[in-house]
Amino acid sequence: MNYLSNNNISFTSINNPIKPFVLKTKDGNLYFKEIDYNKKPTKRELKEIGSFFLDNFAYTSAHPFWKYCQKTNSQFDKNTYKEYVKELVDSYKTTFKNPDTTVLLGRNNKNELCAALYTLPLNLSKVVKNNKTLYVDSLAVNEQYRNNHVSKQLLEKVLNSSSDRFQNSFLIAYNEVVPFYLRQGYNVLDNNSLDDDFIRSIKELRKDYPQYCTLMTKKLDVLG
Repeated sequence: MNYLSNNNISFTSINNPIKPFVLKTKDGNLYFKEIDYNKKPTKRELKEIGSFFLDNFAYTSAHPFWKYCQKTNSQFDKNTYKEYVKELVDSYKTTFKNPDTTVLLGRNNKNELCAALYTLPLNLSKVVKNNKTLYVDSLAVNEQYRNNHVSKQLLEKVLNSSSDRFQNSFLIAYNEVVPFYLRQGYNVLDNNSLDDDFIRSIKELRKDYPQYCTLMTKKLDVLG
């Protein structure tokens, strides 16, 4: 089934629209659309997105917490997993309403969620806040579809659609994926160049910083 031919659903972001598109991979096509921002997403839809990101991130970072969220790990804790997804869903209920939020989902021919990207204006705290900076909150691709440049193309789509609205992009990358973002033109933020309040705020937000993750940024007038 071609999921781009469903004329009963309108998929378009409010301020930074991305038209539906198809990415061809060696394992089949992936069909991408933004979520429908004109309707309230169901709890099931939000849980699907949150669970997808968690299932991918839990196997990316070396932080010891993630072993409790890895379904194949003997230390997997169902309650910890469910609570983490609930926290994601609760945050989505608010942030998905922002007209500058982008939630881009890719599905295969079986309608399975296989890739997703979630961005929004940088507003993590009173200190880590800048309405001219685009925050790349989450980017994930199912293991089966990796090594097809899917992540690169998704990031390019969103950065290009947002370049008229934002001046910079900011993200907090797990150390394991820093090389990928460097290839996409991001730079590592030097901690010595950041004020103490900024660093303190990041540490409060991210218990895995700085041992397991890295702050990165990119100017949006230098794309590609």
